Amino acid sequence: MIPDLWLEEHYSGEFFSGNLDHLFQIQKTANLYFETSKIITIAGTNGKGETSRYFNQLLLHENYTTALWTSPHLLTVNERFIFNGDKVSDSELIATFEDVKKLALLNQMNLSYFEFLFISFLLLAKKYEVKYLVLEVGLGGRLDAVNILDADIVLLTSISRDHTDLLGNRYELILREKLGVLRQGKILISALELRYLRRKVTENIRNKNIVWKDLFEEKQLETSDSFVVRNKAMAHEAFLRLFKRKSELSLGLLYYGIRGSFERKGALFELFPSHNVDGVRKLVQFLKQEQYTKYDKLIVSFSDRDLEDIKVMMDQLLLIFKQENVFLFKFDHYKAVSQQKLDILSEQYKIKIYSQENYLTQIEDQKCYLVTGSNYFLGHMLKLS
Repeated sequence: MIPDLWLEEHYSGEFFSGNLDHLFQIQKTANLYFETSKIITIAGTNGKGETSRYFNQLLLHENYTTALWTSPHLLTVNERFIFNGDKVSDSELIATFEDVKKLALLNQMNLSYFEFLFISFLLLAKKYEVKYLVLEVGLGGRLDAVNILDADIVLLTSISRDHTDLLGNRYELILREKLGVLRQGKILISALELRYLRRKVTENIRNKNIVWKDLFEEKQLETSDSFVVRNKAMAHEAFLRLFKRKSELSLGLLYYGIRGSFERKGALFELFPSHNVDGVRKLVQFLKQEQYTKYDKLIVSFSDRDLEDIKVMMDQLLLIFKQENVFLFKFDHYKAVSQQKLDILSEQYKIKIYSQENYLTQIEDQKCYLVTGSNYFLGHMLKLS
């Protein structure tokens, strides 16, 4: 059995508990404390994953032992469990799942899918005795499972509207939830483009003895900088704060925005996640600035979200792709955009809809395809590859 099948049998559903008390209980039972390790927590609406992966690479470059926790995964759940640069094996992961299941039963608690996986990650981090834990927040911050650990450094990548049903629909409310991972007397590094948000950070951290640096406030970033530049700059700043020196690893050496690629019928497909309005804007900005002219065509699909938000994302993507080179995709997932909304988009923008059954027949030899949209869609495309 592989870990994903084990999870389908035991933890296939997802819910947001919005409470950490039961996690503190299981943390105490299993002694999941890391007094001799450094905790780096990455929060924000967009850019968390790339910033986390890049910062982890900076540490590995220095030969430090690391545990990297990111979400969501695209193809296999093992992607969330990276220790010293490598994914955990299937057998070790399933054995850990069994241990967490016993812990949950012992404590008479019901863990959410995300919580179950994070406790599994902590058990493995304890086993590997890593020096640095790099944690990407899943949702929000204050009530996210990663917040049972006290962060030594918090990186706040961006603030925009997403998951508004849980985090609120105003920037200041979303910011407050994200800042919930901060601890008294610790370090905050941010890249907040809006001066309004920087003022709100000042209000939120007053009298908490927080050492704070915003890369826009310090003029280290400009609004014209792409999200790749922003994410890497934050990772390098965190490294500087930890070690009092700059990393020797070049900003331009590695790029972690692409989440996968594959070839089919002589065509190349590269996958970029951009699951919300701000994420798509940042992707378009990056592609325009970096002159990514190699992409001939675009395949896109979304989670089932507000139609007006999807239209804004489509408008952005059509700034860099001609309509005849853009294709919507109908994929099978309980969170996928509905057929009705796809039909509306297809009619309004005069673009075609691919399906799982016919997209291979439409592929053009020697073309390069950009695949973007929700992580669920990217995972689906990798499975089809």
